[in-house]
Amino acid sequence: MKKLFVSIFVVIVLAFGIFVAILSNNTSSHTVKKSQMVSVDNISIKEDEHSNIKDNNEKDIIREIDEDQVAKVKDSSYHLNLVKKPLVEEVVEAMHQMTHQKVRSEEKWGAIPMTQENINEIYVILKNNKTDGGIKQSITPLLKIAEHWKDGNFSHIVKEHNYLWDKLGGDIGEAYDVLSDELEREFIQNNFPSLEK
Repeated sequence: MKKLFVSIFVVIVLAFGIFVAILSNNTSSHTVKKSQMVSVDNISIKEDEHSNIKDNNEKDIIREIDEDQVAKVKDSSYHLNLVKKPLVEEVVEAMHQMTHQKVRSEEKWGAIPMTQENINEIYVILKNNKTDGGIKQSITPLLKIAEHWKDGNFSHIVKEHNYLWDKLGGDIGEAYDVLSDELEREFIQNNFPSLEK
């Protein structure tokens, strides 16, 4: 019987020991978690600092992209330079170059200012069908674009640029967005400094 009491006592002591061990283990794991929380807080602060650096780098990259969009374009001209009865392709090229002051694209070759005078000249050429080799079917979409511009409607300028670009067989330089008013002003200053907007 004495052995039974000793055995029960040993089992109780072991059970109590295990209980204390489990309890102390949970407490120490909470302590670890608290210290980890402090570490996580420190990491998040470092991540915030990193995100500020990342934001600044992104702003620098965006500014570089913006500078590319408004840079001086090779072969820019103030005027359309169209002959009395231009080829449809020449009108498309002039209209395409006019869109460059309003769109973001990978590349820009040539620029003509989107002035009311240039818009009106394009409109009159298309309206009176004064193009060489121009069939009405190919002129109709061009006339519609010119009418938008004549009315001051540039809400479809990216789509219009890409239509013109495609007609010219473009493979590099597809437009993907509209320039902000500020960037458009910079584009005009860099490419047509004598124009006042």
